[in-house]
Order: sequence, then C-alpha cells, then structure tokens
Amino acid sequence: MKKIISLFLAGVMMLAMVSCSESKKEDSKKDVSAESPLALLNTVWDSYSDDEKFPVAGGDYTEENQNPEGPGKYSLDDPNAVENALGMPIESVSKLEDAASIMHMMNANNFTCSVLRAKKSDDVSTLAKDMKESILHQRQWMCGIPDKVVFYTIGKDLITAFGKTEFIDTFKTKFTKAFPDAKLVSEDNIIE
Repeated sequence: MKKIISLFLAGVMMLAMVSCSESKKEDSKKDVSAESPLALLNTVWDSYSDDEKFPVAGGDYTEENQNPEGPGKYSLDDPNAVENALGMPIESVSKLEDAASIMHMMNANNFTCSVLRAKKSDDVSTLAKDMKESILHQRQWMCGIPDKVVFYTIGKDLITAFGKTEFIDTFKTKFTKAFPDAKLVSEDNIIE
C-alpha cells in the first residue's frame, strides 16, 4: 500500500512540475509588439534564415536611427520624409507616436516595410485607410512599381509592406508566424 501511495504522490509531483514548467514558458513570452515598432520588426527580421535575407537598411537617414543591416527606428520629425519613404500621408503623421522601417537596400520598391504606432488605438483603422489610399492611388512610382501591398494591425500598430511578390509573401509568412493575433486589413495588387 505504501508503494502505491508513493507512486501516486510521485506522479502528482511530476504533473505539478510539468505544469509549472509550462506556465513559466508562457510567462517568459512577452508581447514584443507592446515594446516598440522596432522590437516588432526585429522579431520578424530575426526569424528570416540567411538564405531568405536580402540586402536591407532600416530607419531614417540620421546617424542614430540608420541601420545598414536590419530594421531601424524611423523619426516622425519630418512628415514629408515619412510620406516619401513609407507612404503615410503628411496630414496623418501627427497621429503617430513611433515608427520603424526596413527597406531593400538596392530598390525600396522591391521591399519596404514599416510599423507605425498610433497615439490612439481608435486611429489605427483610419490610418490604414489613409495609407492604403496614398499607396494605391496617389503615389508616383519611380524605378519600377511594386507588385503588391499588405496591411496588418496589432493593437495600436499598423504594419505595412509593399514590394515584389516573393518578398511580400515571405514577409507575410514570417510576420503571421511571429504574431498570429495580427489582423489582416487588406492585401492589394499595385497596378498603375
């Protein structure tokens, strides 16, 4: 009888340890999207294999924000630059509080991705609509036209990517795997 009780107690202890271990794993997963747009983009870019990566640069052109090897912080101080590089209309930039970007180093029209954090979560859907209108109908493309554009949201973040189909498809796979709770706002072909 003592052996049966000992085996039963050992089994209960094993289940408790496994359960505690699983809850620690869950707790250790932090919400990267809540940290910053740059952290979100770094999470996605870091999930690319060496074979999937291509020459990129991130951030704006300031020494402090520019990253020649991955995502970088994008300053919102110059609304014209935000519109020209990322596609967010000038009049909407004032609704943002933080941003990060990554672009194909040879041609931004091959791949440009940004994470734009709204000051208010109520503004995210309006920002997505404004940016979609700007990219699809108002933008003047030089050095080639991107194939398509995608828009996702997570909380106060608007995630956009435009470029060649192969780059956008890889990004979508990596992004949705890293952030399965993201909502697809739209995916559109860019035809001029």
